[in-house]
Amino acid sequence: MTRAFWLRQGISLYLYALLYGVATLALHQFALLGWLFGQIDVTQGDGLVILATIEALQLGLAMLCVLALGLVSRWLMKGVVAVLLVTNAVAQIYMLRFGIVIDPTMIGNILNTNPGEVAGVFHASVVWQGVLWGVLPAVVALALPVRRARRLAVAGAGLLVAGGLVAVVYASSGTWLWFDENGRHVGPRMLPWAYVGNGARYAAEYQRRHRVAHPLPDAVLPALPEGQREVVVLVIGEAARADHLGHFGYERDTTPFTTGLGLVAFPGGRSCATYTIGAVACILSHLGDAADVNDPWEPLPSYVQRAGIATLVRENNTGLPPLNVALMQTGADLRRCAEGPCIGPVLDEALLTGLEQELAAPNSARRFVVLHLNGSHGPEYFRKYPDGFAIFQPVCETTLVDQCSAQALINAYDNSLRYTDWVLAQLIDILDGLEGTQTMMLYVSDHGQSLGENGLYLHGLPNSIAPEEQRSVPLLLWMDADFAQARGIDPATLLRPIDTPQDRIFHTVLGAFGAQSPVYRPEFDLLLPPTERALP
Repeated sequence: MTRAFWLRQGISLYLYALLYGVATLALHQFALLGWLFGQIDVTQGDGLVILATIEALQLGLAMLCVLALGLVSRWLMKGVVAVLLVTNAVAQIYMLRFGIVIDPTMIGNILNTNPGEVAGVFHASVVWQGVLWGVLPAVVALALPVRRARRLAVAGAGLLVAGGLVAVVYASSGTWLWFDENGRHVGPRMLPWAYVGNGARYAAEYQRRHRVAHPLPDAVLPALPEGQREVVVLVIGEAARADHLGHFGYERDTTPFTTGLGLVAFPGGRSCATYTIGAVACILSHLGDAADVNDPWEPLPSYVQRAGIATLVRENNTGLPPLNVALMQTGADLRRCAEGPCIGPVLDEALLTGLEQELAAPNSARRFVVLHLNGSHGPEYFRKYPDGFAIFQPVCETTLVDQCSAQALINAYDNSLRYTDWVLAQLIDILDGLEGTQTMMLYVSDHGQSLGENGLYLHGLPNSIAPEEQRSVPLLLWMDADFAQARGIDPATLLRPIDTPQDRIFHTVLGAFGAQSPVYRPEFDLLLPPTERALP
């Protein structure tokens, strides 16, 4: 075949899609591979499978994208491919130069950058790297002639590629837990999906955070006696199973720090959902289990803030709904390191930094605090606690938890629960030490966790098929003597099985502050003994 004939006839759409995928792998994954080779050993079986899976996914997704565009228009396909090649090149330059990743936060930074800031990060070397990695490949992509293909054949090719991707995913099932833990690192380095996918995530999150929640009827607070102060703290745990806490009869001492502190441990609790966003929406809603994350009512922190209760939210996790409160802080903002920059994971104790001083400040007579823990988020349970809490040995120290012994995995998980118990004990100590303040604490986990039972790990299965391990959650209540005495409460009389503990949080907090509200349901208030309320 002569060159003139080749130029006249062009290449097949399928070859064009393959060439684009290969070009992306060859030119635009330096940042990804640089990070990946620092995390895995490609000379070992698991590391090689992880690398092969990532490469196959990138190639297959690139081909699917091109084939889908080719079904619409070859010129549209070429234009999009050219834009992606150039954008990939620019993104990679700055990822390599500044060590950034293209996550939703970085998308927000880019969209809110002014021209002066852009000029400040520009350098002449960007030009030749951009030409080499982006412009020249884009010119070739535009110039390559592509033969027309039958739509049915293109659709069939797309189905074959999609089938191949599904086969790759299932063939690499032994590494799923690695991807579950490290997907947040891989995705922001995988081009062009880093900015395409995270751009869509940023847009969705922007819309979610700027949506207007339905306002609830106003709440009325009783006047406080002169000099009296009230503090209520809600602690939302992460992936803590009730049956692994000593308070509920677990044979191991996973709750040594709060045992003897007068906690009321309500047995029998099941979560509203097996994923954080759904469970947290339930916890903070007056509707409880009937809460709709897509049609939100004013959540508890915003509601009590509007009622006149100064509200502080500190989070070391994700999944909280949009909130309108006096102050929001993250664990990363709060943690302090003795020497040099902080390294390693942000542990939950960071949420207690300066909390005593914050609550003791005379800026409000009533305070509501939400602490959202990272708790026992898997599969890297061993990273959720300091070395001094590695009591149960040996521990599973890999994200490939299916390759650990069952006992090593449980040991790491139990250590994380023991650390959470220590954090709660420190919090209780802070609350108990506040002068002239009536204090109460509620602790509830968002969902449970599978630890290999029946071959299942982590959480997230639909409620209809989720095992009990993923829905079993603890509910703990503590109050100081002044709080109990002022309300005539004997904590021992409150103990009873609570089937749906997350439904109780909203109404218990309102009851703790004595708030009068049309949405308050006394039958869901944990502070009322059984004789004063009708349990549903």
